Amino acid sequence: MKTTPGRNPDGTFAKRQLGYRKKTCTSCGKYLYLGQFYKHRKSRNHPDGYDCRCKECRRKEKNEYYAKRRKVPDGLRLNADGQAVEKRGCSVRLYWGEERLKDFRRLFPFNTNEDVAIDMGCSVRTVIRRAREMGLEKNPQWLQNVWNKNIALARGVNKICGNKANLANFIEAGKPHRFTAGRTRSTPDDTRQ
Repeated sequence: MKTTPGRNPDGTFAKRQLGYRKKTCTSCGKYLYLGQFYKHRKSRNHPDGYDCRCKECRRKEKNEYYAKRRKVPDGLRLNADGQAVEKRGCSVRLYWGEERLKDFRRLFPFNTNEDVAIDMGCSVRTVIRRAREMGLEKNPQWLQNVWNKNIALARGVNKICGNKANLANFIEAGKPHRFTAGRTRSTPDDTRQ
């Protein structure tokens, strides 16, 4: 007669005898009954169907794991770079105190956003967002100088490449560019629809 696991030879269900079988915990080294171990799927490492560590050791391990990763309370603190950060819920932002805001107001009008971001230790997106919140704008004279430098650079590159380098090829500063429906660069003006 063929027997199946969990049944007696006569076909009746066998009582589990957990209280009589013992096993050694790999973590603490105690020799304990199987009732002191969590069930685990059978595998090469767990041939008896129970975990290799006792319940007490598993609880200690999980408590340590959650203690390391528990939620940090909201508030101000220093991050790994030594910058003051403000934590609210799931978001962590750089803390912008009065001195930091004063530096930002001084730097923003006369520097590129990338340079301000490097000096302030934040992203370009943060610089743009903070400037909008504070109502700051770039200095118009500084912008005109930057535009003139870029035009001079573009003319130099055009001359090197052999293209015509006159002002008509460039969009005028401050003038909004408008696209006309049905017209592309390759289409002459007289064939416009």
